Amino acid sequence: MPNLRRKSSDKDDTALVSEMSPYGVAQMREYVGDISLELAGMARAQGDEKLACLLEVASDVARRREI
Repeated sequence: MPNLRRKSSDKDDTALVSEMSPYGVAQMREYVGDISLELAGMARAQGDEKLACLLEVASDVARRREI
């Protein structure tokens, strides 16, 4: 099984969460954040403010770097 965890080349540096996560996680979270914002705009255009707000919160959660 391949090692999916990135290793920091400098042990003194604090690794970013994206470096400590499996490959592709940061990109996936960014994608989910982007799509959620687009869906929020669509929901708002249809008059569903509650759904739009929930999708904006989902976007914020997806874009957070802390896990």
